[in-house]
Formats: sequence, C-alpha cells, structure tokens
Amino acid sequence: MKDVQLAYNYLIKGITYGVTYFDEAIAYFKEHYDALAPAWVALKKISLEVKEENKKDILNMHDAELAEMKGSFSAALSKDRMYHRPCGFINDQQIWMMGVQIEYLLQNALRFDHLDFKKALV
Repeated sequence: MKDVQLAYNYLIKGITYGVTYFDEAIAYFKEHYDALAPAWVALKKISLEVKEENKKDILNMHDAELAEMKGSFSAALSKDRMYHRPCGFINDQQIWMMGVQIEYLLQNALRFDHLDFKKALV
C-alpha cells in the first residue's frame, strides 16, 4: 500500500536536508492533490477551504513555498561558494552509493571483534 502523505513528508524532509527535488515535490503534490491538499492547508493555517474553485490558488501557494525554499537553498549555496566553504547537494545516485558504502562497511569492516584486531597486531 502506498501512503501518499508519508511519501510527501519524506520528500519535503529530503528537500530540507539538501536533496534538490523541488520540481518532483511540486509534481507529486499536483498528482496527489486530493489527498495532500487538506493536510497541507491545515498545516500552513491557510484560510481557504479545499474546494475545486480554490484548487488553483492552493497549488500556486504550494508552488510559491517550494520556490522560496529553492531560492533559499540557492542563496545559501552561493554564499558558501563565495566564502570558499565546502558546499553542494546530494542526488539520488549519491544516496544510493552512500548506502552501498555503508553496507560494505557494516559487512566487511565492523564485523570484526577485538580478537581479530589483536591477531592483526601480533
């Protein structure tokens, strides 16, 4: 079963942590508008009812919020570059690769106990 609200929450949380899926979040919200709009309007305390005649306004407000997040992210990234600080974002391939590396670390490096290290030192 697919939990639309939970998936959207994870997508937004990922965006706040630097995964740049702004356009995907907008498309996902539009695709699942009927399920997501009531909770989003309640969360943002918007004084609009979720009706068909308000759909365009709600979608525009949602898009504007994500555009603001994208602008803030770009500004922070530019500032980091200007001051020569390490900066960047993570895409889905990098997340996958980190998972592969963590799995390798857990399976091959951290499986040793202290006796293995004692043997290696002797």
